[in-house]
Amino acid sequence: MVIDDEPAIIASIERVLTAQHHVIGFTSARDALAAITVANSRPDVILCDLMMPELSGPEFYTRLLTKQPLMAKRVVFVTGGAFTPAAQEFLDSVQPTVLEKPFRPDDLRQVVTERMQKNKT
Repeated sequence: MVIDDEPAIIASIERVLTAQHHVIGFTSARDALAAITVANSRPDVILCDLMMPELSGPEFYTRLLTKQPLMAKRVVFVTGGAFTPAAQEFLDSVQPTVLEKPFRPDDLRQVVTERMQKNKT
């Protein structure tokens, strides 16, 4: 699952990953949260932009943790590096996996593979 308010980012991630993975993209974190909690979608990895309008990455994560705690462990944050002090505090406290934009296709594949392996343990 890819959550990013920029459709071009979703499209580029899909191009990199679709040879080995089924990828579903959301431009709204609210819609992605509904897919997981209401529609019972179970993505292996959730790539989530950190800074988004409407519902930020940290807000998405906090809500997911409340509703589906095991799914929250599957989140990898994607960021361009520009974020608020509150977002930095969140990252420092949660210490999630973070993929910095721009990233190389091989880096993306590696992060997804590593997260999937961690999910199995």
